[in-house]
Amino acid sequence: MISQAIRKPAALCPYDFTWARRIRHAFRLIVALCFAFTSALWFSESYLRYDRSETQYRMALTLHPAQARPILRTVVRRETEQNELPPARYVEALAQVEEPDRALENYELAYKANPRNASLIINYGCALYQDGQFEEARERFREAGVNPPRNILPRYLEAAALAASLTDDADLSDVIALLTRANTSEDPVLFPEPLWHETLPTQGQRYLEQRREIAQRMVTPIAQCAATVCDRAQLHISQGDIRDWDAWLTTIALMGDRLAGNNPDDSHPTIPQMVAALEIQRDATKLRAAISELTGGVVNAALTDALLRLDEAIDALHDFDATYHKQLTLQSSRLFQPIELLVLTTFAFLLLYATGWFLHYLGAGGKSARAVPHLWIGRIVPVLGLSGMLGILLALMVAHNTSSYSTWERDISAFWHWALGLLLCFGIVYPPLLAKMRRMFDRIAECDEDGAAKQPSSASRIRLPLRRYIGIYGCLLRRYAGVLLGGLVITVCVWMLTYRIASGLYPFQMSLIPCGVGMETNLLIEEVRHYLATP
Repeated sequence: MISQAIRKPAALCPYDFTWARRIRHAFRLIVALCFAFTSALWFSESYLRYDRSETQYRMALTLHPAQARPILRTVVRRETEQNELPPARYVEALAQVEEPDRALENYELAYKANPRNASLIINYGCALYQDGQFEEARERFREAGVNPPRNILPRYLEAAALAASLTDDADLSDVIALLTRANTSEDPVLFPEPLWHETLPTQGQRYLEQRREIAQRMVTPIAQCAATVCDRAQLHISQGDIRDWDAWLTTIALMGDRLAGNNPDDSHPTIPQMVAALEIQRDATKLRAAISELTGGVVNAALTDALLRLDEAIDALHDFDATYHKQLTLQSSRLFQPIELLVLTTFAFLLLYATGWFLHYLGAGGKSARAVPHLWIGRIVPVLGLSGMLGILLALMVAHNTSSYSTWERDISAFWHWALGLLLCFGIVYPPLLAKMRRMFDRIAECDEDGAAKQPSSASRIRLPLRRYIGIYGCLLRRYAGVLLGGLVITVCVWMLTYRIASGLYPFQMSLIPCGVGMETNLLIEEVRHYLATP
């Protein structure tokens, strides 16, 4: 009969294959769109926002000098071919990372391109000083002192260059006169800031390292100048010749005090700057104490107390500086923690997906297993697990950008591992649960492997072969793992976009993320200042 010849497939196989296919394609499209949008945003900001030279210059600023050197050489070569003089900032950036024997020629080229940039002139003068060209360095420092902004640092450097150019027995009165005029000036002490791009944050590890390098380069000539004066003073004091040495040493100590950046308008000091400033004060104060003992028979109590405080402050700074690189390593591992967790999670989900794929093709799941609707718990568990992971990533983002290392950051990995273990364990038990709740095995017996209805004579209830059970389990496991992988991609994209909106960075730009070491450095410097200023 017609009613027996024509059977409704929906009565035998109640799964909507078309709807299931659309759901899968829609989910994949959402995942692809999230990935494409995030990738396009990063690519456009990194490579399409500026012209080629500016893009490479911006990139080189964040790299290690050995990595930045060939990039900046290419930029300078290209700009030189297009213009008579390349932009000064490109050439100066190259000079700071160039080999020592080629740095001066780049500084000279940058100086020709921008002869009124005080920071550039100071850096150029320091390069000349390191090369032993003290007279030329002094001219550059004098020139930097008359260019804006008002700054007494070039005057200290000018005195240092003058002292370096003198013979061992030359008169130091001109050096002391330069230092005295600088000490009595009300101008601030402004150290050159690192070459940087306006779109990059100034709290990251790379920026702080450049500030330390610049400070060390600036204070080295000044410390050598102070050492020259102190050595000469010690020689004369040992011979009983004190003349004007107490006043001259007071000038040296005052220079050290000014270099510490205690005035509100001064540049915020770094550890090398503070150490040099306090050591200059200590050496000068120690010799003043010797003069006091020589002339009065006893050491001035104020000088003794000042020496004690300076020694304690210098020891604290040295202790912190000795662990600086260890703290940077800890900071790097701290910033890398989210990446490690994501790599582990991706590997686990891929392994789960590969297991499902292998079992699916080892057995015979049929089309019905691809179309069976998920249970509500099969939707809730991945959403909750991935949402928890996103919450952990965002919590780490806030911690990395606002505070130094905390112990809860180490413990939070356990919560991530628990969430990952929950998702994996649920994935193992979910396929048989889904098959049972949807009565798959009862209905699959009425369909062939392609989902087509069998003839009534063959639709009797029989036990399915083991191969079919394995295929069904593998197919359902593969579907669940695919949901986890797609959800993980969406989670990572949301995290990266949130990171970009909140901090202006992407989480893999670790050298630019605010550095907890910088926060601890500022705190220590403030403590040292307060300790030295307390009566």
